[in-house]
Amino acid sequence: MKKIFIVDDHPVSQLAVKVVATGNGYEVAGTCDNGRDALMSLRTLAADLVVVDIDIPPPNGLEVIKRLRDEGFAGGILVLTAHNDQHFVDRARTAGANGFISKNNQLDQLADAFRAVMNGYEFFPQRQSPATAVTPLQSEQELLSLLSNREVQVLGYIARGEMLVDIAEKLHVSNKSVSTYKRRIMSKLGFSKTLEMIEFAKRNHLA
Repeated sequence: MKKIFIVDDHPVSQLAVKVVATGNGYEVAGTCDNGRDALMSLRTLAADLVVVDIDIPPPNGLEVIKRLRDEGFAGGILVLTAHNDQHFVDRARTAGANGFISKNNQLDQLADAFRAVMNGYEFFPQRQSPATAVTPLQSEQELLSLLSNREVQVLGYIARGEMLVDIAEKLHVSNKSVSTYKRRIMSKLGFSKTLEMIEFAKRNHLA
């Protein structure tokens, strides 16, 4: 029986994945609600598929995917997240995911995604055809691509009103490191004011 490991800090989401998994003949090998425990568990637990959210306590889902691949994990990895923006899809694929599903409107595709990924196929949303003219939103997507995964994570925390000291604690880094991340973000995005950066993050659904 194929085994699925679930990484999500929302109990309702965990339950939904469990129900779909067991209802389709899979075994749930384990669950956890943060990146650190996920990495520790998956070093000893056998899993054919890992279902992981992006917004989990550190390390976040994108970092978990990258570390799993760096450590030689050869099973399938499916991202299940509230995000549905293309830049998150691209980051998940680059990190090493085999599929991506938005919790907002695609949970009915979960069983199909399980089958596809465990049979060696990818399961990503179809990329929308670009418009003939470059829109401001497309330009902002290009700006977002300049940020590292950690910088995107820090930007999201800042946009949600988190204090730098609290962000540092969550990421297990120093306050100085978070300040450095913030300066890099503002420099890459071309902003001189924190409010501009926050509004940018909210427009791009990072908050």
